[in-house]
Amino acid sequence: MKIFYLACLIITLFFLLWYINVGEKRGTHQNLLLMIIVVANGGYYALACAENLREAVLANKIIYLSGCFVPMLSFLAVCEICKVKLKNYIVVGMYIVQIITYAAVCTIGYSDLYYKTVEFKLENGIGTLVKTYGPLHNLYIITMFGYMIASMVVAFLAVFRRTIVSYRTAIYVLVCFIITVAGYSLERLLKVKVELMPIFFLFMTMIVLFPFHNMNAYSISENIRKVYQNKEKSGFMTFDKKLRFMGCNDLMVELYPEIADFYIDKQIDTKEGKFVKQVMPLLERYAYKGKETNVTVEINDKKYHIEIDPILRNNKKRAGYLIEFEDVTTRQKYLEMVRNYNKDLELEVYQKTQKIQDIQEKTVIGMAMMVESRDLSTGGHIKRTSDVVGLFSDEILKAKPGIKPEFLKMVTRSAPMHDLGKITVDDKVLRKQGKFTDDEYAQMKKHAAAGAEIVYNILTGIEDERFVEIATNVAHYHHEKYDGSGYPEHLKGEEIPLEARIMALADVFDALVSKRCYKEAYSYDKAFSIIEESAGGHFDAELTEIFLKCRPKLEELYNSYKDE
Repeated sequence: MKIFYLACLIITLFFLLWYINVGEKRGTHQNLLLMIIVVANGGYYALACAENLREAVLANKIIYLSGCFVPMLSFLAVCEICKVKLKNYIVVGMYIVQIITYAAVCTIGYSDLYYKTVEFKLENGIGTLVKTYGPLHNLYIITMFGYMIASMVVAFLAVFRRTIVSYRTAIYVLVCFIITVAGYSLERLLKVKVELMPIFFLFMTMIVLFPFHNMNAYSISENIRKVYQNKEKSGFMTFDKKLRFMGCNDLMVELYPEIADFYIDKQIDTKEGKFVKQVMPLLERYAYKGKETNVTVEINDKKYHIEIDPILRNNKKRAGYLIEFEDVTTRQKYLEMVRNYNKDLELEVYQKTQKIQDIQEKTVIGMAMMVESRDLSTGGHIKRTSDVVGLFSDEILKAKPGIKPEFLKMVTRSAPMHDLGKITVDDKVLRKQGKFTDDEYAQMKKHAAAGAEIVYNILTGIEDERFVEIATNVAHYHHEKYDGSGYPEHLKGEEIPLEARIMALADVFDALVSKRCYKEAYSYDKAFSIIEESAGGHFDAELTEIFLKCRPKLEELYNSYKDE
């Protein structure tokens, strides 16, 4: 049987050495757990080799060192595997309870609190203890099974948290614990003569080793750490919170040879050298003023981006700073090439877009002029209203700087399309020289909605969505009135889109000062008087006030038409 206990000891020791050698990220709890398991199996081997009561009791206390702490450490390891965070004070309280439990174990041989009686027997050269349990032994049983059950509950719940924990890892941990608890319980119920706990401790070792090894493959932070360790093109340097030098990798020494003379745990006292002049001011500004670093420097014909990050203790308290020099030479060359290519491409796209836009606008204006040629009463109306909207827009921009120039440019571009809907009106109505009948007027009013549909179909998929919306609104609502008496939707006030309210003023003004088949051209005084009187009724009062300020420029504009 001694060979059995020795084999268990060697296997757990091998696992411990393998775990240390693989270089994976390890926490305090799993390190303690593995070492205590090795100590425990050593205790079982020592008990088997004991030759008297004193040696056997001492070996038993070594075994209990694991018995008291392994269940708790296993539970903490499982919580870490399953990403369950416990408060620090809870963990400290758990350690205190287990220390008290082990203190009770230490009374063996001195009192009957843990063992009422204890005797040593040597059977077939194997030392064993025959004991009867005292009241404090119940504390050990309660804590052990409590942690075992809690561990299985955490592992069981983790099975259903697939977005947080690896499903296979959670299943593995749960199965290992079920086997351990079932085996321990059977051992106690069947009262087998051979201690099977070393086997169960091997299961505990596997619970820690393989899930943690697997868990690191799913850990973003661990994978980042490995990548950073293998980054040959990056230089790293660390300082503590008082800006004392803590260390660097080889690349940093290649970049700044003076670093080789820096003392560990000492502030850099020299004022000479490229590193002191290039990097230390950045570190000081980051550390003392909180200014972020976004600097690229050129060293030995290569470009390096400098990044400074805080080193945090317990994810809260700042313990120091990490400076990274990332070789971005290739990236910078690529970006420069892309920037140059993009500039050429943008220019080419702009030129082609302008050409397409010019063709499109000429086509639309051509359609509008074709419609205008059918209407005997509106010759030159398209050009004049477009010019009025452009002049009006300049004045709006001065009076209302909150309105974007891009919007007013789109309104001006939309003006020639405002009457496209007249293409759907019958020639008899459109070319009539005289006042419309009610039926004819009703037919004429349909041109607004028809124009909106035509404009939308022409521009959609070719022009910017915002421009399509503005041009459609201009065609649809330029006959609406501010008091709600207009058409086709009888919109009122600011329900009427701003672009349509602007177009309404330009459209009516041109109708007033131009000769029509049913009237002579009004004088400027009369036209502006009608516009002013219609403020708040036909027109937006605020826009009307701005429009009236355009009078000198409008008169100059219309006088120029007479000279043509």
